[in-house]
Amino acid sequence: MIRDQLFKRIFIPLAGLCFPFVAGLSAWDVDRFLPTIFTVFFFTGAVMVMWWSIVRSTMALRSAAPLRKNIFLKLLTIFLVAAVAAALLGMVATVAWLWINKLPFTTAPVWRAGLFAGVSGAVLALVYEAVFLSVEKELDTRVLQQIDRERQEAEVNVLRNELDPHFFFNCMNALSHLVREDSEKAHQFVHNLSNIYKYFLRNKATDYVSLNDELEFLEAYSFLLRIRFDETIRIENTIDPQNGSAFILPCALQVLVENAMKHNFFSEKEPLVVTIGMNSYFITVSNPVRPKLHATDSTNVGLRNLKARYRLITNQNVLVQKTATKFLVKLPVVKQTNRYDKSSDH
Repeated sequence: MIRDQLFKRIFIPLAGLCFPFVAGLSAWDVDRFLPTIFTVFFFTGAVMVMWWSIVRSTMALRSAAPLRKNIFLKLLTIFLVAAVAAALLGMVATVAWLWINKLPFTTAPVWRAGLFAGVSGAVLALVYEAVFLSVEKELDTRVLQQIDRERQEAEVNVLRNELDPHFFFNCMNALSHLVREDSEKAHQFVHNLSNIYKYFLRNKATDYVSLNDELEFLEAYSFLLRIRFDETIRIENTIDPQNGSAFILPCALQVLVENAMKHNFFSEKEPLVVTIGMNSYFITVSNPVRPKLHATDSTNVGLRNLKARYRLITNQNVLVQKTATKFLVKLPVVKQTNRYDKSSDH
């Protein structure tokens, strides 16, 4: 329902005050002060009835099925109905006023009252409908925004939950090799894996982390890679430390490093080098393309997940460029954000 109380409190007294003077039923006369006050109150009551009638008829017409599809027809119908109804009520009120005051009946003030009431009623109906439409549009916009926000939050939560088992799945594969090959390395791997998982948990409900935090996490992750793969995988970070104030989605770099490992061949003679750089617009992650001879076990979640999270959270797209020799991913730089909450680190 429209909050029209302020409009009502202004329109009704003002119209009630003007009505008898415009219709020629009263005049400013000090000697007739009390009759004039009575006349103003009488027509204020009449305007109140007019208001109620117009609002009710407008609401009824607004919900009529044939008019909901044609806004021009709806406004025209509301305008005519309000004008005619208000004019009739104004004329009836004038006739009643003449009868109460035992004055001779004349048509001139009745027609003037009907004209004034009809114009006022039509303007009132159009203003009321305009206010209703604007409020209705605002409410619809808010509802749609709320629904869209809830949908995005739900999708982001699903994607976050999808990421954790993806990482855990790959780590368990690596650990299964270590347990058989080197128990000491397996112990170190588990210790560092627990630190990595703390990062996941700490930022699970966070949309962004600082680039410096993500790079520190990546360094810890690369330690796990060195334990598992020795020097067959190298991560080269060329980002200037001064650019660490930028923001990035949690675990974005780790996902891209893991994606490079998963799809490319690497060995001691041909190590896989993942290069991380940055310019004014993107954080870039690149690696040489050396497809494995045999497909690896994979849930195919990583890069798809990252693209979806960036699209939902930042409304920007992750760019992927692939040639015969190079695979390059560009993550949009987020320089400022109010959504990053560092308090979760403590």
